[in-house]
Amino acid sequence: MTMLSPALTGTLRYESLMALRRRSAWLSLTPLCLLALGLGLDSQTVNHYANPVARVASAAMLVTTLGGLGIAMALADCLALQQRVGMAEVIAVTPAGRAARAVGVVLGPWLVAMVPVAAVLGALGARTAIGAGSVTPLIAVAIAVPAVVAPGALALTAVTNLLGVLLPAPAVRVLVVPLWYWATAYSSLLPGPSITGTVLSPLGAYPAAAWLSATNPIRTGGWLHPPVSTLSALASIASALIVAVVAFLLAHAVARDRR
Repeated sequence: MTMLSPALTGTLRYESLMALRRRSAWLSLTPLCLLALGLGLDSQTVNHYANPVARVASAAMLVTTLGGLGIAMALADCLALQQRVGMAEVIAVTPAGRAARAVGVVLGPWLVAMVPVAAVLGALGARTAIGAGSVTPLIAVAIAVPAVVAPGALALTAVTNLLGVLLPAPAVRVLVVPLWYWATAYSSLLPGPSITGTVLSPLGAYPAAAWLSATNPIRTGGWLHPPVSTLSALASIASALIVAVVAFLLAHAVARDRR
């Protein structure tokens, strides 16, 4: 069975449609998207850049910080819901295998949830493009969504689903907030280690700096703080995707064993 098999495609389509009907998920995601939009329109952190592409890059990191968190909170119980009584029998008769179904259960809703997050960045990019009189910011948006926003959002969603099969969903939604900000916005003024500012952070700062002209305020030195380059940007994206895959596989294994 390939990743593009009809069974998996059908699972993705079904789970995407089901995600559209989950009012509770939109209640988690919508306020954070609106907050990201409002801050992106008014924040000096975003708008102080003279370079419109760099302005889009800064907006992308803002959208990642808030929108990525909103996606993970909205989808925290995707795999956990598959553990409900009677679901094992339902899954057993579906054409997709357990692994393919688990991929669809997480990835389908995630793709749907990415739409409003990408739309927020698109709106901010359109505003920048109008102000600059150029389509370059819109091209920057097309790069920023897959390179800056998506990897971190996917990694956090997978980690949240791993926590979701171990803990009640309300507890997970509370825990994921400090976890995310520890990884993306933890201040050096606070005690304790953090991956914030390193190539391992899912914020997307390295791709934003390497490909979209954002100023990288991160110190360099050592393998956790490499100089900004295409290689370090790719390493940042790869680290987020590795976390996503490992967390998903662990979550799937736990959910399968508990059925």
